[in-house]
Amino acid sequence: MWHNLDMQNACIHILSIVWFHNLYFGDELKAFYIFKNTGYNYLVMTTSEWAQFILTICSILAIAITSVRWYIRTQTKPIYDLVQEIRNETQTNGGSSMRDEIKSIKAQQFLDCEKRSEMDKKIDKSTSKIDHMYDVLLEYIASNKR
Repeated sequence: MWHNLDMQNACIHILSIVWFHNLYFGDELKAFYIFKNTGYNYLVMTTSEWAQFILTICSILAIAITSVRWYIRTQTKPIYDLVQEIRNETQTNGGSSMRDEIKSIKAQQFLDCEKRSEMDKKIDKSTSKIDHMYDVLLEYIASNKR
């Protein structure tokens, strides 16, 4: 087995030397014709074949990445639009956003609280006046019955 492996390595080494020699002197194809029926021919590629292979792999990867990006964008577009709507509603824009409405409601509540406290004071005064009038009426009725 080791003998076989050493023989394969030697064969590959010789083929590469012949191929580079023929490539340098312009006889690129002679290296492949010398060992036409060996399995080595299927492993060795020329520079243009490597370039074609690399460009093909890059093209396939670019198509796959573009497809994945497109799919992600189409799936996340509705979510992005909803988030933008919510963001627009929570930022002040002169009166029509939710935030502006909440501010105006808070201001109105504050005014209503002040009015209610004033009304409570007036009601307390009125109640005390009515109580006093009721007491006077009861005294008058009591004094007329005697």
